[in-house]
Amino acid sequence: MKKKKTARILIGILVYILTVVLIYMALEKNNDSAVEEIKLEQLKTQVSVTDGVASPEKESREIQITEDDAYHFYVNCKPSKAGILTGCRVMDKKGKVVFACSGEEMEAESSDLELMAGTYTVEFSYLTSEEAWKQFMDDADMEPIGEREYTFLDNDEWNIRLEYGFGKAQSHTPAYFLGMACGVLAGLGFVALMMWIIRKAGGKFGCKNKENSFDERQLLARGQAYKYAFFTLLCYMSIVGLLKELAEVSLLMSFAGMWIGVCLSIAVFAVVCILKDAYMNLYENAKGVIMMFSAVGLMNLLVGIRIFTGDRTLVENGTLSMDTINVITGILFLVILVVFVGRVIYNNRQLEEDEE
Repeated sequence: MKKKKTARILIGILVYILTVVLIYMALEKNNDSAVEEIKLEQLKTQVSVTDGVASPEKESREIQITEDDAYHFYVNCKPSKAGILTGCRVMDKKGKVVFACSGEEMEAESSDLELMAGTYTVEFSYLTSEEAWKQFMDDADMEPIGEREYTFLDNDEWNIRLEYGFGKAQSHTPAYFLGMACGVLAGLGFVALMMWIIRKAGGKFGCKNKENSFDERQLLARGQAYKYAFFTLLCYMSIVGLLKELAEVSLLMSFAGMWIGVCLSIAVFAVVCILKDAYMNLYENAKGVIMMFSAVGLMNLLVGIRIFTGDRTLVENGTLSMDTINVITGILFLVILVVFVGRVIYNNRQLEEDEE
């Protein structure tokens, strides 16, 4: 009878997770980039290349944005033949690049760009060599996606048709928020499943709060750990702000960048507690902690591996993208796990020495 009940619980949890994931996938299909109609400008030009030198080498146009808001930039490039690459950069009045891309025949659209009202310059560069392309990538602070050889023509002519423009980004659709909710529910379902598996395997993790779960020594150690974690987060945020203001390094000025600071503070708290034997309460055991942290860490790393396969980007609009959050979280759990396992091994050896 007990085995039948266990089987029903397991099947119920799996069906729950599968249902939530399917709902999320269905909603995601209706959650394409919500952008108002983009007003396109057109540019038709003839580019001549003689001995590897393009004429013209560059062309630029100006676009006015009348109000502060979130925008998407769209560009479509169609050359008459292969043998030349076109680079596109969008710059504000200070010359800061807010979006860039390059390719032969390409159609690209940015993610949300938080832009202020003003004049923006759209610059097209006609790239005729590997060196020119790499220089363009470096100037735009871009990383190439994938590797392939490209054959540039040293002498020829091209007719290149360009379409480009800004469109105001719309707020997220209800399907987006429902999809996010489904993702959260799927995560909770996964945690519930892991807790059930851990209990069946003899582990104890995340036990319900009970009176006197931590002894007095542990409470003092955890108070110190909270203090170190707070100052870690404070120092991180200060460094990120100074980098942005003094060196104009905005790589960490995103949710993912802020999440690194949160994870660092969590790691400091956990490591201090582990080293002072104040991490587990009196009702947990090492087996449950190791199983849960291994599962959550590996799951996040497996999801985050997308950014290394070319399906997602590590950097988006000059800042860490949301796709890095799973990798950051996975690394956090694995770091804590390594320290925890090391402490368990150390404690076991100390007990063996004391017994001898």
